[in-house]
Amino acid sequence: MSTARTQGERLSALEERVANVKDDVADLKASVASVRKDVTEIKDILTQAKGGWRVLVVIGGLAGSATTALLWLIGKIWPFISGLPR
Repeated sequence: MSTARTQGERLSALEERVANVKDDVADLKASVASVRKDVTEIKDILTQAKGGWRVLVVIGGLAGSATTALLWLIGKIWPFISGLPR
C-alpha cells in the first residue's frame, strides 16, 4: 500500500507541476503578444520618421537652391539698381 500511496503522491505532484507549467506558458504567450505589439508600434514610428527625414531633405535642398538663385540674381541686378559702376 505504501508503494501505491507514493505513486499517487508522485502523480499528484506531477499534475501540479503540469498545471504550473501551463500557467507559465499562458503568461509567456501574453508577454510575447505584448512585445509583438510594441515592436509593431516601433516599426510604424520608424517608418514615419524615415519618410519625415526625406521630406526635410527635399525641402532643405529646394530652400538652398532658391536662396542661391535669389542671391545670384541680386548680385547681377544690384549694380544697376544702386547706380554704382561695376
